[in-house]
Amino acid sequence: MNSLVIFILILVALNILVFFMAKKTWLIWRMAGLIFIFCSPFVFFITMNVIGKKVGDGIAGGAAGFIFGTLLVINAFVFFIVAVFASKKESKEI
Repeated sequence: MNSLVIFILILVALNILVFFMAKKTWLIWRMAGLIFIFCSPFVFFITMNVIGKKVGDGIAGGAAGFIFGTLLVINAFVFFIVAVFASKKESKEI
């Protein structure tokens, strides 16, 4: 459970960083979404490996890796949705 809380705090910190960087252009949202989607398999396998060795059970590591990877993918989809709305807002201002 500690690792889930730490992961969520890191994810929130990354979201805040993306939010402050995206004030300049809406393309940052799409780039962040792509980076998060490409990082989700790495997060899955690293989490599965670390928790599997720490706990000693492959099922717990697989479940935790799946949860962490899924959270990253959901976050990336939210970034893509925000990018669509931000691009529409920016095009209306021009």
